[in-house]
Amino acid sequence: MIEPSIITNQQEAFGCSKIHLETNQLVIKSLSYSEFDENLFDMIRPVLAMIQITYLNITPREIFIGTLIDLVRCLPNLDSLVISSLAMTQPRCLSIEETRNFRLLSNNNKIIKVNLKQMSDIAQVQFLLDLCSQMKYFEIGSTNDVSLENVIRFVLMKNIKNTSNLHLLS
Repeated sequence: MIEPSIITNQQEAFGCSKIHLETNQLVIKSLSYSEFDENLFDMIRPVLAMIQITYLNITPREIFIGTLIDLVRCLPNLDSLVISSLAMTQPRCLSIEETRNFRLLSNNNKIIKVNLKQMSDIAQVQFLLDLCSQMKYFEIGSTNDVSLENVIRFVLMKNIKNTSNLHLLS
């Protein structure tokens, strides 16, 4: 479900004809766990024609990485990403098309700020660092069973090798 007040600077309804272009945040409150929801895309398509979404906030408890890849692909101007949690135990394998999209997206997206609210596996960090190669700011909320020292060590090693853009880890 898309938050009904996508247009945060206005009191107007979603289907309004008058939209201020500076509005750029999309909040998603529910998603299909295993597949990209075409109904969701049909709902956001008119918004994408009028507004360049730069900030995506995904509030469901977990999101399948294939769905995240599809969302990022649909939002080419995205520079900030907030995710509650990533599901690394996948309900299915990524398709060949999703894998191809992932490679293209990791080189071409504009995401520089990422906030992962809850991390349960270092693989989540690896996925986000690989997807967001331009990342400069990475915030991780709770780390559950993973020690903060291991997370920092991993990010620093990855930063040395691949993501030299990352400047701030919090």
